[in-house]
Amino acid sequence: MVSVRYNGAALTLAPHLIFLRHGALYLGAFNPDKTWRSVEDHRLGNFNLAGLSEVACLETPFEPITAYDGTPPAEHDEVLVCVEKTPA
Repeated sequence: MVSVRYNGAALTLAPHLIFLRHGALYLGAFNPDKTWRSVEDHRLGNFNLAGLSEVACLETPFEPITAYDGTPPAEHDEVLVCVEKTPA
């Protein structure tokens, strides 16, 4: 997990991928503190790295969300780094 400040808000995120979109770097991450209706609704938010500040790695492990399959969020995005799911 990482703690960040994004657009003035303090967030704790589970990073799943870093990708390139139109020349800008983005972080695809799950926000576990967000209110979700169900586990099936869990999805990644996309955060422009230029908007992140006060980034700190936490020692809190996480499992990738069920819906994450390693594909880029949009057709023309280029995945640079991503987490892998551990086999069950």
